[in-house]
Amino acid sequence: MPKYAYKALNKEGHEVFGIVQAESQALAINDVRTLGLYPTSVREARKSDERRARREKRGLSELYIGGVKNKEIVVMTRQLSTLIDAGLPLLRSLNVLIAQLKPCKLRDILREISADIQSGSTFSEALAKHPKQFDRLFVNMVRAGEVGGMLEVVLSRLAVFMERREALKRRVKGALIYPIAVIVIATGIVGFLLVKVVPVFADIFHEFGGELPAPTQFLIAAGDFMVYNWW
Repeated sequence: MPKYAYKALNKEGHEVFGIVQAESQALAINDVRTLGLYPTSVREARKSDERRARREKRGLSELYIGGVKNKEIVVMTRQLSTLIDAGLPLLRSLNVLIAQLKPCKLRDILREISADIQSGSTFSEALAKHPKQFDRLFVNMVRAGEVGGMLEVVLSRLAVFMERREALKRRVKGALIYPIAVIVIATGIVGFLLVKVVPVFADIFHEFGGELPAPTQFLIAAGDFMVYNWW
């Protein structure tokens, strides 16, 4: 039996993609409508459509390079807190965020979380399935917010905490740049002196004769080591 790939809108107005088997295109359109969807495009399926349909079924409509940035998590957390505080249910708030996001990994993750919640999981349980994006602190705080009935407050505080943590990381990195740069430059200068300058003075001292002080002998030995072993 022929297979037909379709694009359709669900009840929330989101576009979905899938494949149905039918004897004709008209019957395929009818089958899509029986799924509670509004078909916008129906055509004969190709092999690439079948692969895409499998990814859609797993909640991975696209493949994206890289992960989710912390800044994206912060913005999502703050927006979700605002929507819930405005009186929207959690699931509806997630669907609003999904609709606003451009195709990205975070959108696919939110789709999976939304599907898990519809299947009966709690928000914290759905988040725990994505440990790379939501650490144990995030999940446990959300769980506490669910139990205490103050999820929007917890999400708002989490957003503030993550913003401050990212700001602290930036300050620490900025503070480390100067001493690291000084160490690198100083090491380069010392290496240049040992390789280029010290050997010249060593030849001069040897011509004068006599026993050199221990610090001078150490510098000459270090210069020889750099020249004959590392340079």
